Amino acid sequence: MQIACFELFLFPLEELHCGYGVQQGNILPALPYIPGRVVRGGLAGWALRNAKLRATDKLFRCLFQPVHHLSSPYKQKISFPWCTYRGYEPAPFSLFALKGTGLHPHSELVMQPEYYSDNLIDIDEIKRGLALDFLKRTQWPFQVDMSLKPLPALIGEYNWIIPPLSLLIDLRAHHLEEQGRVGKDGLYAEEVLPGTTISNPHNCYYQGNLYCQEESAIKEIFAPLVAPDYLDEKDREKLYDLKMLLQDPPPKHLLFLGRRRLPVVIIAREEKPAALPPISGAVEFTLTFVTDLVEEHPYPLTEDTLQRNFGISGLKKKRVFCRPGECYGYDVFAENKPLEPLVTLAAGSCGFFAGDISEEHWQRLQVASLLGTGQNTLDGFGRFRINWDIHELLTPEE
Repeated sequence: MQIACFELFLFPLEELHCGYGVQQGNILPALPYIPGRVVRGGLAGWALRNAKLRATDKLFRCLFQPVHHLSSPYKQKISFPWCTYRGYEPAPFSLFALKGTGLHPHSELVMQPEYYSDNLIDIDEIKRGLALDFLKRTQWPFQVDMSLKPLPALIGEYNWIIPPLSLLIDLRAHHLEEQGRVGKDGLYAEEVLPGTTISNPHNCYYQGNLYCQEESAIKEIFAPLVAPDYLDEKDREKLYDLKMLLQDPPPKHLLFLGRRRLPVVIIAREEKPAALPPISGAVEFTLTFVTDLVEEHPYPLTEDTLQRNFGISGLKKKRVFCRPGECYGYDVFAENKPLEPLVTLAAGSCGFFAGDISEEHWQRLQVASLLGTGQNTLDGFGRFRINWDIHELLTPEE
């Protein structure tokens, strides 16, 4: 695959609000991640301030201005990431946990990955509160145990299962935008993402992968972000350097996010995406969306979804867990107005498919899993994982 990857690590110096673009009462709900459109907007300002591009350049408009999404020749060549807490991914909807253990719901789910290496063959093992994945089984969860429930969680490195990040409530003074003064409504509350603690920066950061086609013009823009030495937390000197960087970041490692333009230190590491083993012919494979899919009729996930997006026909759906969602946005280029909400296939939706697939279609799937499929892929929508080993968390044999 001729795909370049920049791993982005974001260290917000203040609590960060990334809202839906709509206000509900006096509560502004925040997303539990930094959206790709917010990252794109921050990097647009970064590119201008660091003289990497000019606002009049065609490449700048294609990469950073959403009004050019539909006509941009780069819309399928670059994907800005949803940056999640420490790079954790949303758990698939096929993941379930046992209710009623009397313990904290996540206390027994954070464990070494080796624990999941063998198939669970004893019903007593289930009663220890393990997470169970049902995507590749023929039984529905309730046919195995009525006390099972869907597990809202995040998946970390090595398939560690952790509770989702808790948002913080922040009180703000209500400002009249046209006057810049505190309005008569006084204080209002909103949810925010925790900021980075400079004394322990590796405890709270947000990570996501920026993917682009192997084009030197694009890679050259983001090359100054690369500083992998700061990211090795095992090296005390490098960790000290990272603390110093957060206290006095140079322009090439500083961007401003959200409507409040809050400061965020950004560091990148260039990686090469791992390619899946080549296959063709009769196969079985899983697809798990780690960001929302946006298209005209995204829900439910079926064989037709793969037919529309990849031209793969003749596949059979063996099992699917999915749910609809909504995405919102705020267009700062068009009179600072909210965007119309769109129906999506929610992140976490997953499917198990079987059928004949050509090597060409298999390669197309792999590229799309990184750059995204459907609409709004520039902002990180439509990303998925193929044959994610989280689906190997098995229940007892039937």
